[in-house]
Amino acid sequence: MDIKLHWFWRMKNVKVLYLGRCDSKSIQYIEVKSCKFLAGLTHMKGLRLLSLQGVSKIVKLPDSVGSVKSLRILDLRDCNDIEELLDSIKSLGKLTHLDLTSCYSLACLPKGISSLFELQVLKGFFFREKHRDKRSLCSFQDLKRLKKLRKLNITTSLKSFPEDKHLKALDEMTELRKLTNEWQGLFKGGTTMTNHNSVGNFLVGLEKLDLQHIPYESAPAWLAPEKLKNLKKLYIKGGKLERLGYDEKQHLGWEVETLPLLHLPGLSMTWTELQRCFPNLSLEEDDAFSVAEIELNFL
Repeated sequence: MDIKLHWFWRMKNVKVLYLGRCDSKSIQYIEVKSCKFLAGLTHMKGLRLLSLQGVSKIVKLPDSVGSVKSLRILDLRDCNDIEELLDSIKSLGKLTHLDLTSCYSLACLPKGISSLFELQVLKGFFFREKHRDKRSLCSFQDLKRLKKLRKLNITTSLKSFPEDKHLKALDEMTELRKLTNEWQGLFKGGTTMTNHNSVGNFLVGLEKLDLQHIPYESAPAWLAPEKLKNLKKLYIKGGKLERLGYDEKQHLGWEVETLPLLHLPGLSMTWTELQRCFPNLSLEEDDAFSVAEIELNFL
């Protein structure tokens, strides 16, 4: 993709600009010869949506992106070569959606992310233990400043996630309704999640929780019906989990209606136990899994 800078100078009234793949399932390979053309974004004063989905050879976004004050949606999905987001992103005061899914070269995010107070959707937030104390980078605790955040997708290499401090940060995100967490890394057998003695009623407003590649066998204290009282959808895909939390003394079951449990070879719950824990499960015709598939998971 060879874009001339003067083309952008003429596009002063454009509001939606897709330069990458419009279809996330497409296998098209797109790359740019140079990123200099992005300097022309300074002339697009009315731009509301910018998508560079799947575009290679973009190593970092220039400061010109921060000058597009009207931008609401920034889509960088599958930009595998991007290594750095500049702190000038904090200038995008109207941004509501930021998608960094599958930006594998982007190891950390600038502090400016936590200044995007209108942000409602943040996908692809990645953090590692060795980066969390650096003052110039956005830590997980910094996200609690985003009071309007409704959907958050996290990727982490921390076996112990979430710790108490992470749960407390999540608790301050009062508008959060959908949370996805993916653990990345090689976790050897015997890994057990530490139960939090001081855990409170965190995530009480959460409606959908998606957990992928869980590195521990026992359900932690926060993964329990009394902590996730409004949860309607619980997705667990891959990992070592053997049992789900259930308060037998109080006979307290989950309010969950949708429960895909996939690729969990260690899960030892019977179908009868599952029904007791999840009395409100429903199966609709358009569900992505069949009764037969469910039964196979509990044989």
